[in-house]
Amino acid sequence: MPVFHTKTIESILDPVAQQVSQLVIFHEEGEDGRAMPDLSMPIKAVGAAVANLVKVGQQTAANSKDKILRQEMPLAFNRVEESSTFLVEASHILKDDPFSSVARKKLIDGARGILSGTSALLLTLDEAEVRKILRVCKGLLEYFPVAEMVDEMADLRTFVTNLTPGITSLAKQVEERAEELTHHEHRDILKTCIGKVKHLVPLLISAMKTFVKSPMGAGRPEAQENRNFIITKICSEITEIMRVLQLTSAEENKGDDPLYDMKKAVSVFDSKFDRAKDWIGDATCDASGLGEKAVRECIQQGRTMANVCQDPHKTMIQKCCDDLDKLMEELASLRSQGKGTTPRGLEISREVGRELNNLRTIMDDAVQHQGISGVKKPATSFAGKMEQAQQWLQNPSGDHTGIGERAIRQCIQDARNVAEKCSGPERMELLKLCNELENLTNELSELKRRGLGNSPQARALAGKIANKLDELHRKTQRAIANQVAQDFLDPLGHLKQLEKAARVPRAADTLQLIEACEEAINRDVLACDTALTQENPQMVVAKTSNIARMAKRIGKIVSAEAENTEDPELRMKLETMSRNVQDLISPLAIEAKSVVSNIKDRQGHGRLRAAMRRLQNNVSDIRKVFIDRASQSEEDDFPPPPPPPPPQMEDLSLSERAPPRPPLPREETTQAPPRPPPPVIEPAVDMNVQNMLECPPEDNRIAMAASNLHKEILKWEEQGNDMIQAAKKMAILFAKMSKYMRDEEEGQPHSKKELIELAKEIANASKEIVKLGHKAFDKCNDKRLKSNMQQTIDRIPTISTQLKIVSTVKATMIGSQELEEDREATETLVGCAENLMSAVRQTVRETEAASVKMRTDAGLVMHWRKKH
Repeated sequence: MPVFHTKTIESILDPVAQQVSQLVIFHEEGEDGRAMPDLSMPIKAVGAAVANLVKVGQQTAANSKDKILRQEMPLAFNRVEESSTFLVEASHILKDDPFSSVARKKLIDGARGILSGTSALLLTLDEAEVRKILRVCKGLLEYFPVAEMVDEMADLRTFVTNLTPGITSLAKQVEERAEELTHHEHRDILKTCIGKVKHLVPLLISAMKTFVKSPMGAGRPEAQENRNFIITKICSEITEIMRVLQLTSAEENKGDDPLYDMKKAVSVFDSKFDRAKDWIGDATCDASGLGEKAVRECIQQGRTMANVCQDPHKTMIQKCCDDLDKLMEELASLRSQGKGTTPRGLEISREVGRELNNLRTIMDDAVQHQGISGVKKPATSFAGKMEQAQQWLQNPSGDHTGIGERAIRQCIQDARNVAEKCSGPERMELLKLCNELENLTNELSELKRRGLGNSPQARALAGKIANKLDELHRKTQRAIANQVAQDFLDPLGHLKQLEKAARVPRAADTLQLIEACEEAINRDVLACDTALTQENPQMVVAKTSNIARMAKRIGKIVSAEAENTEDPELRMKLETMSRNVQDLISPLAIEAKSVVSNIKDRQGHGRLRAAMRRLQNNVSDIRKVFIDRASQSEEDDFPPPPPPPPPQMEDLSLSERAPPRPPLPREETTQAPPRPPPPVIEPAVDMNVQNMLECPPEDNRIAMAASNLHKEILKWEEQGNDMIQAAKKMAILFAKMSKYMRDEEEGQPHSKKELIELAKEIANASKEIVKLGHKAFDKCNDKRLKSNMQQTIDRIPTISTQLKIVSTVKATMIGSQELEEDREATETLVGCAENLMSAVRQTVRETEAASVKMRTDAGLVMHWRKKH
């Protein structure tokens, strides 16, 4: 089955697939009784491309020391050359007999083999390149433990001399590999990991130098711990590089698919397992060395897996990890005392080894069980959980995995966690809403359990839950913004509060945060005014300090927004406002200090009140600017202006003359007005296709993805919005493809040409989406949003090219006896379709967001009006 994880593979497969698709269409026309045309030229083109590829592959294999490459390459050569021979033979036969059935069979067999064989050949070469990098990684992982034996400066110099070439080679190869990958997630992970490695290596050398120079006793254990910690971090990053290098497909659903996290945990576990076993088997090893850290890392990965897997494996893994923790505490204590070789120490070592083997077995079983069950997990973000919940609410009788209901219950729990940090009416309102939503969810779950998920009562409940969920989302976001504003009043707040505050600019809207800060300032101004009246200096100090901190926070928010925008006019305006707020903080502090030193000074009271009012006015002006920006997102149709009021009777005068009658047009100059263009009539959508979009079968993944895209489109008016029109076209095309696949599964296959043409139409529609996305991207002035848009838009051409290639492969498989390859082709086609629709849906959302943040000189790009 073709793979497309590198730009080289994609660039070679795409033209081959185009040629093969033409051969498939010719073959199908021949089956319909038409005479086959002369195929010498297209087959000659395919043969030349394949011959060149085989030549390069043979030269690579001949010069390589990779035994696996030498073994696998001849098999790939044979299949490609055999398929090419079939095509040549078919072209010769068809010259003499254009109706030959033997030639048609050779033609389709050759076309099928060319694609799969070329893909296998390219993958074999690519795997050899990956193994080169893996060998460098493994060599470094084996060399890093030598750092534990470095006790002198001479040894340190030797260590650095031996380490430098390997790190340099790894950095160069990984960076080149990252640029070659088509999946931006993998590319970003590799760049991040190798960047951390390059940053940590100098720190490791410095830590080792500190350890060598530290005298025995004073500070040496801390230096050793620091050295081992850095080595562990470097090894973890290299292990992650090795894992990502071996991936050939993007984990598009890694946010809600536990299998991604489970496989990652197993990968890290396996990388530490051998070193852990060596430490367990050697009773004389130091208790605080890298070996013990490897064992504890294995236990940690077990706990990571337990957090995402289902019972009974979850409970078994947790119990095994708990037992290992207890055993490791005793074993580490014995070895630190030099008692690792005692009967008790040896017994515990064996027990730890058995438990670690048992943990590995349970983790492998859990991965296999998850792969079979396919149960998803709720998304990490509140918005993601809401989307999962909406899918269940649109079809209450579905959701057999229970992911929608679990997402709603986690939203309720998240809201309750926020409510615990609130107080007063806000807390009561949130808790009340949570209880109401939980009761409604329980009722709908009970109806579903009784088989009444499609009843009118269930659909009414689903509508209520959807409305309550939206309300819960809004109020939770508002409460988070208020809570973050309060967190900054206390500079000695808990670390958890600071972490939460640090995440807010991404999770909460900037306007909400500014409004919450402004409300806090207004409350403190009132409290300070009361304190001045009561002549309470302690309260004046506390409240003015809070006001100053909050004003400083607003200044930082505005400054960050100024740095994030590319609109020079807006940037200048925000920078000025930020400076104005910052400039008002010092006068406020001076006046407060003056009042506190002489609380009876009434003139000082007036100056402090004036300083607070100036600050309030500036903060209010900032809020108004952000409100004006936010209001641009609501581009609803404006109602027509009201008609002018009727004239008053007293204003009328009978003496007024009627206006003169206009002259009649002269007959010779009269022309009929131009005929208006005929209205654009949208082509009617087939009823079956429409049903696929509105009520997709749960087991039809393409239809489900097309329906999700269709629902996103239905939020907006089509008129004047090219992006929505293009996305709607794609949704309809994918619904047609889903119907094609469903009919093929049910033994009613359509023509192969139809599938190939559908894929080409989708690719052309993708180009329009990319064009419109870039149009909004170029005019957007928000740097963070542009970065996200760039990644999303860049995925679309890659996935659409893959879809064309896979559609051609699927077309060659229709009617073949190779059931396993046909199943793989179907699975890959479905995956490409899901990924492409996901990217298009995300592009629609980001384009709408970008349209709100256009430069002032950009002009109107497209109308975004929500449907009522």
